[in-house]
Formats: sequence, structure tokens, C-alpha cells
Amino acid sequence: MHVDHHAAHVVLVDATGTIRAERHGAFPAGEDRVAHIAALVAACRRSVKGALHLAVVGVPGIVASDGAIRDDQGPDGGAFRSALAAALDCPVRVENDVNLAALAESTTGVGIDLASFALLLLDDDLGAGIVIDGALHRGFSGVAGEVMYLPQTPVPIGAPVAGAAVVRDLALGLGLDVDAPFLAHLEAAQRGDEAAQALVAEIGRRLFLAAGSVALVLDPEAFILGGGGGAPGAPGCDRAGRGRVRRAAAAPFPRLGVRSGGAARRSCG
Repeated sequence: MHVDHHAAHVVLVDATGTIRAERHGAFPAGEDRVAHIAALVAACRRSVKGALHLAVVGVPGIVASDGAIRDDQGPDGGAFRSALAAALDCPVRVENDVNLAALAESTTGVGIDLASFALLLLDDDLGAGIVIDGALHRGFSGVAGEVMYLPQTPVPIGAPVAGAAVVRDLALGLGLDVDAPFLAHLEAAQRGDEAAQALVAEIGRRLFLAAGSVALVLDPEAFILGGGGGAPGAPGCDRAGRGRVRRAAAAPFPRLGVRSGGAARRSCG
């Protein structure tokens, strides 16, 4: 399942990976999120016989090895994982959603033939899922891949370099609709809107600098771009990422790929 601050998406799969049932629901204001997720799972299970053996949950934010979450609401000390395990009566594994997307790419997507790659996912935020020598790299405390806060000029230290909030700020400065998602600005840019073209170019510049920093430290075989438009696998960032980007230095930049839709769906399973 995928859980963010707005909604939960639950996919029930069998031992072969076949999808047996699926439910999606926004979190009602004031309702307990664990209870809401449990209700979605129960709705899925009504149409499928059998026990629930494991729940895998992708969430935005930093996830420690014990399943504790640290996001913009602060650390939870593992409370979410424990509460959901009790509600579902099965083991629960929590992981960063971009890390799960990277795992999906490494097994069923663009990264299946790559020994190492970095998945850059631009959605509400910007995150990276890093695979090195075929294994997910989480870092000591789960912070690996938090590229949204990599320092770059002229962004203040500690401020995000990309994501929905950044798109809104850029749109405001350029006289564009501040409520429009990045995908809408991208489509306007393709139609020749100069202000939208400036916004897309600035997001592209920031993505390039973030990727360049990752490349210099990890030297991945490729970058895979995905996200945009508010949902994993949406075409916004995919379109923006088409074509090759090369370093100003003599060494070639790692090759560029586009996240596959199939892997995007499976990463939420």
C-alpha cells in the first residue's frame, strides 16, 4: 500500500504477485488514519479468501530500519507501524515510497538490466531511490536519497529545491496559476507559453544539479526519471526528462531513462 498525508492506496496481491483487489480512499478530516487504512484493507479482503500474511507500506519521509518514520510531522518512534500491525493482525514493513519505487524498477522496470542507478521521483517532493550493485542503498539511518535538500544556488540552505511547493512559488513569481500542478505548466510550455517555459527550465536546472551531485558521489550507471502531476508514474517528469544530459566535464553523464508505468503501479503493491 501507499500512504501519504492525503490518502491511502491499497493493493491486495497473492503469492505470485497477481493483483486480486484494489481500493483507494482520501483521509477524511479528523478520522484516525490507521482505522481508515484498515477499512480499505478489509474492503479488499471481502472479495478474496485467505489470510493476510504481510503488509508493505510505502510512505514519504525518512524511514529507519525498524520502521520508525520521520517526516515533516516529526518522528513517530514506530507508532504507525505498530498500530497498523495491530489493526491488520499481520506483520507490517514500512519503507520510503521512492525506495520501493526503485526496487520495482530494479526487478520489473527500466532498471532491470542495470547494476546501479538512481531513480529521481518528482511528485509533491523530490526524492531519490538509489540501487548500487543490485541492492537498495538506504544509508545508516534511512536518509540516503533525500536529494530535495541538496544545497544549490540560489536556493537558501535547508530549503527544498523541487516539489509542489517550489512549483507554486515559481508560478507565483512568473504570474502563472499557483494551483496548477507541474504537469499543467509543462503542457503549457509545450504550447509555447514563455512563462511556463521559464518555470520548466528552472525545475530542469535544479534536477540537473541534484543529479550531478549524486553522479559525482555515487557514479551510477543511469538515472531514471519519474513522477509529476501528483501521482507516481505520471508523465510530467517523464516528458521533461527525455533526451540526454551531459556533464560540462569531459566524462559522460550517466545515461537517462524514463520510469515505466508498470513498475510504478507495482511499487504501490
